[in-house]
Amino acid sequence: MEIVGICRFSFLGQGDWRAFRGGRSSAEASALVEQTARKLFDPARLAFRLRTFEHICLRSIAGQSDQNFKFVIVTAEQLPDDCFEQLHELCRPYPNVFIRKVGVMDTVDAVERAVSTVLDDKDSHLQFRLDDDDGVFQHYIRDLGWIGRKLAALDSFAVSFARTLVAESFGKEDVQYALRKQPFLSAGAAAKVGTGVRSVFSYGHHQLKHRMPSFVDTRPIGALMLHHHGNDQPRKQDLGKNTSAETVAPDRAKQFLRESFPYFSHDMIHELLTGAGTGNAEVA
Repeated sequence: MEIVGICRFSFLGQGDWRAFRGGRSSAEASALVEQTARKLFDPARLAFRLRTFEHICLRSIAGQSDQNFKFVIVTAEQLPDDCFEQLHELCRPYPNVFIRKVGVMDTVDAVERAVSTVLDDKDSHLQFRLDDDDGVFQHYIRDLGWIGRKLAALDSFAVSFARTLVAESFGKEDVQYALRKQPFLSAGAAAKVGTGVRSVFSYGHHQLKHRMPSFVDTRPIGALMLHHHGNDQPRKQDLGKNTSAETVAPDRAKQFLRESFPYFSHDMIHELLTGAGTGNAEVA
């Protein structure tokens, strides 16, 4: 079964952003797209997102122990040329990584269009989602492929690795770590595309387990997520107020990084999160 990952890099469209939730007229939606584009393509924000994509997302993709998969970056046709050129240079060394530009459209339509250009089997494959500031553990593809083969007889199913390491800093403060034990967070959430399911984005990541049979692997730490000012989430949802999060001391976090994410280091994460120019756009 083919596996394809999807990363929305400064994708301009109507999806699951907080800004687009709730009914809006066509004129209101158009005005919101223009407003969002100004935030989305802010130079400081793009510079920060390129850094997190390079050092977190892409590094975890390139470091997979099993490279039998494809990874598609879905971005906006309106992405500034200089940013696109930098993105292209970052991805050029990796033959299984593809960039696809799409116009303003619904997330599911955009992903379906982009993914269809790289797949051999468009009707039945495994998709996983990964933001440009998140990464997956080194055996993610190996283990996802094994699960997929065991569940292949099902028309559709969802997969989650239930433990996620979170690194958080909102500016100059020290990085805090926590281990979230909650399935179907966005980083690494996966689904088999089949009957009635067009994309892993067909449903919100928390809804996947309610919409189809699901498999939750509680063994590995499946993903690393960064929390920072640029996230599409309010500060009030920080680790100190999250009941599913267990605080992790720095030394233990470093051990987790060495064991599950050998391509990351605490120093690199600290530099990313506490450096200047993160931007404040509340978009994906």
